[in-house]
Amino acid sequence: MRFREARTIKAIGELRHAYPYAAALLSYVVVERVLKRYVLNHWTDPSLAAAKLPPTLKPHGGKRLGQLHDLTRRQRLHDVLCEMTLGQVENLLGRPKSKRSGTDRNEVVHSNLYLKGESTLSKARQTAKNKARFDRALAHLRRALHEYEDLALVEKKGKLSAQPNKRMDQSSAYASKARE
Repeated sequence: MRFREARTIKAIGELRHAYPYAAALLSYVVVERVLKRYVLNHWTDPSLAAAKLPPTLKPHGGKRLGQLHDLTRRQRLHDVLCEMTLGQVENLLGRPKSKRSGTDRNEVVHSNLYLKGESTLSKARQTAKNKARFDRALAHLRRALHEYEDLALVEKKGKLSAQPNKRMDQSSAYASKARE
């Protein structure tokens, strides 16, 4: 099956040079979808059963995922995951602070940047700041794809795509040779 976000990854690759701010926004959209889809697909895994939902999430706030095993997939998505922020999902997954995307994402997503001080910067300085934001967003995207989709973000001939991790390909090839 083709990776659901393949077209968005392609768009990120096309936008990143001319519009790094837009590419950063799209990168965080994919990060959030990947993490939420991971929780949805692994809801009943023992590693997530003890994870606690944020107390503010009505009507399931404060409950553990294991307590919500009776929810349908649609209810899990619509009533729980779609109501959670990226930071809340990262908390649910127990991601270490050093690997979290929420703070950098919030800086990019909230348009206050250009209502405040950055509107007075030169175009070159704005571009440099946006390039740095994109680089951070791309690092977060790489990490999310690697950890939650077992995909690598690769660049070929200037185009971005998500492909199966090389280590998976190598271990499969090694296992095939060992069976021979």
